[in-house]
Amino acid sequence: FSTSTPWIGFNEPENLNYLAQCLADNKRLQNVQILARLHPLDDPLRYQNINYPNLVFQVPGVSTATQSDERYLDPNYLTLLRDALAYSDLAINTASTMTLEAASLDKPVVNLAVDIERVNYWSSSQRFYEYEHYIPVVKSGAAKIARSLDELIAMVLRYLDQPHLEKQERANL
Repeated sequence: FSTSTPWIGFNEPENLNYLAQCLADNKRLQNVQILARLHPLDDPLRYQNINYPNLVFQVPGVSTATQSDERYLDPNYLTLLRDALAYSDLAINTASTMTLEAASLDKPVVNLAVDIERVNYWSSSQRFYEYEHYIPVVKSGAAKIARSLDELIAMVLRYLDQPHLEKQERANL
């Protein structure tokens, strides 16, 4: 679960909490672990009340003394990213370049377009999937877009059971 900046992934704490809760409540999936990798500009405090035994946070970078809300990249950043993706069964993110990295490693991808509350288009996470630079990703079919929390869970279960789905679309992307 790769987060975005708070102004892009504004519902990500709620999405992550729901996902972790559903997996923890499902006896069949209690051994599934979630690695939540925070974006370098994300605020770890947004996730401080989300605690599950199946959830681990990875906070790359080092906080600076002058800008506590921003982290600069340490030399291990790319190594941690590579390893996190290599050992993951699937990737979840909000219209991120992480989709491309995951697809390059043949990892199934679920994109988040979940608006917890009804909002106008300009406040909706749905709009990110209509951006010119992301339309080719959407059209490729390499990533599935979850537009509700129930769809998120269904897609996660689908890929845990059948990780080969959309393999060719990922290769094409």
